[in-house]
Amino acid sequence: MPGLLAGHGLSTIMMSMLNEIGGGIIAGLFFICLFEYSGSLLVPIMVHALFDYSYQWWGIIIGLVVFFYLIITSRKFNLKILK
Repeated sequence: MPGLLAGHGLSTIMMSMLNEIGGGIIAGLFFICLFEYSGSLLVPIMVHALFDYSYQWWGIIIGLVVFFYLIITSRKFNLKILK
């Protein structure tokens, strides 16, 4: 309703809805991967806190660094490469 009152068309409203839903799904998958690779619930919670309380892009950069570090050092990832 706010989109219609603001004068946006139905296509703009639908694209915005898909953008929000898609972003939520991708973020959920990111946190699931963090949990799976770290084996601890603390890591995704801390990365989520960084995303919420970070200054500019620092939280996203640190979150991605942690994610790639966990992938590289994960035994699951190393076993997939060896096979």
